[in-house]
Amino acid sequence: MRAGRAVGVVCTLLVLLAVALAGYLAWGDGSNPVYTKYHVSTPDLEPRRPEPVTPPDPLVRPAGSIVMDRDGRPGDFFGKSSLTKREVWLLVRNGVAQMQAIITKDRGTTRAVWRFTVRDSDDPRRARDALDELYERGGYQVRPTRHPGVRVRRIANPADQRDITAYRSHYVRGRDVLRVEVYGANAPVVESAFRRLLDKQVDAFPAGRR
Repeated sequence: MRAGRAVGVVCTLLVLLAVALAGYLAWGDGSNPVYTKYHVSTPDLEPRRPEPVTPPDPLVRPAGSIVMDRDGRPGDFFGKSSLTKREVWLLVRNGVAQMQAIITKDRGTTRAVWRFTVRDSDDPRRARDALDELYERGGYQVRPTRHPGVRVRRIANPADQRDITAYRSHYVRGRDVLRVEVYGANAPVVESAFRRLLDKQVDAFPAGRR
C-alpha cells in the first residue's frame, strides 16, 4: 500500500517537472526576448550601497517657463513635442530606445535640450550623423562653435516657417546623443540665447565623456 502511494507521488513530481521544463523551453525565464534589442544598461551596484548609483541626467534647465519635461520611449513623443514623425522614426532606425526633453518658452523664444539614448548594441554616432544629415538636407547651414565634438547648424526663414531663425546642435556623450536647440522670430535674441544655452549645456556635460 505504502509502496503504491510512494510510486504515485514520484509520478506526480515527474509530471510537474516535465510541465515546468516544457514551459521554460517555450517561454524562457520570464523575460521577453522581443525587447532585448531595445535594452539600455542600468548602472552597476556600488559595493557599499544597496541601490544603483545613477548619474545625473546630462541636461541643464533652459531659461524660461517649462512647457515640456518628459522622458520615455520614442513612441511616447508622437504628437506631443516638436519632433516630427519622420524624425522619430529616423531616431528609432538608428538605434534610439529612450528619449528625454526639457522645453521652455520665453517671450517668443523656444529653448530645448534633448537626450537620445541608443541601445547597447548600437553606436550613438550613427544617430548623431543621421540627425545632422537630416538638417543639412533641410537647408540648415554649419555654424562655428568653440566646443569640440559639437555640430551646430542654423537656418533662417525656412519655407515652412517664415520669419523664424533656428539653431540646432548635436553631440555624443557616452551612449547619448544630446541636442541643444533654440528658435524664434527675433534672430539676434535667438542667436544669443542659443550660444548661452549651448555653453551652459556643454560646459556642464562635455562631449565624449560621461
